Amino acid sequence: MSEIKDYKFLVIDTVSHEAIILNSYQSIEDFLDTNCVHKLSHNTIRQRLLEYSFFFFEDVIIKKLIWE
Repeated sequence: MSEIKDYKFLVIDTVSHEAIILNSYQSIEDFLDTNCVHKLSHNTIRQRLLEYSFFFFEDVIIKKLIWE
């Protein structure tokens, strides 16, 4: 069951309709750096996901997965 909790964030590209699962704020930042024009720091990503369970950035949706 602990392996499931390693999957923490769903990232969806709304243009290509591709989705990936990432496991850290840093990995989200790296993904955005390579796929988006603008940049977000991992601290900003963390703050947005603490405030909301998901957010849009350019053509990407980032959703925090919640495991009970």
